[in-house]
Amino acid sequence: MRKLLFVIVLGFASLTTNVYAVDGVIEISNVTHIKQPGSYVLVNDIVVPNKMGMWIMASDVTLDLNGFSIRSGNGGVLDGLVINTTITNVEVKNGSIVGFPRYGVFAPAGPNPLANNLGLKLTNLRVRDNRLGGIQIQSRPGAMIQDSIVSNNGGSGIRIGAAALLVNNVIFNNASRGLWATSSSAGYRSNVFYNNGS
Repeated sequence: MRKLLFVIVLGFASLTTNVYAVDGVIEISNVTHIKQPGSYVLVNDIVVPNKMGMWIMASDVTLDLNGFSIRSGNGGVLDGLVINTTITNVEVKNGSIVGFPRYGVFAPAGPNPLANNLGLKLTNLRVRDNRLGGIQIQSRPGAMIQDSIVSNNGGSGIRIGAAALLVNNVIFNNASRGLWATSSSAGYRSNVFYNNGS
């Protein structure tokens, strides 16, 4: 009887676990705060309930959304994806971040931003319908945004506060500027901007 009970409990625990490792890639099926370096991949769409969305809290992380989306559940959530203040070497790619009350992607400056190169790469994302803006990268240098569509956000599509590069993006229907770059070190090429505010 004890053995049977142990098997039942173990089986239930495995059903409630959200993160699994397959071939060294960690699979994510629910809201997760990433605290260890490594490669992570979504295995389904994630609807964020009444709390913060995904949060990357470690350097040397690749997060592959794998064609899935991170969406607000309209329960007071703030940002869809937060990149912590002192980390570096992060890549997020291949999916959608949709409908958050603040920003789709938010990388705050931290206490000494110019000393902490961000090393953030955002690739092949769809960032839309976020209330304050699509992507907000504060005054930490070293970000690259490429091959993404940023649209229908309530503020600026992309706001950059330090050295960064934007390549091959389509940025449209944002209530404020398509791109708001407050640093002269930000560069861009081969982007399409249309029907954004001012």
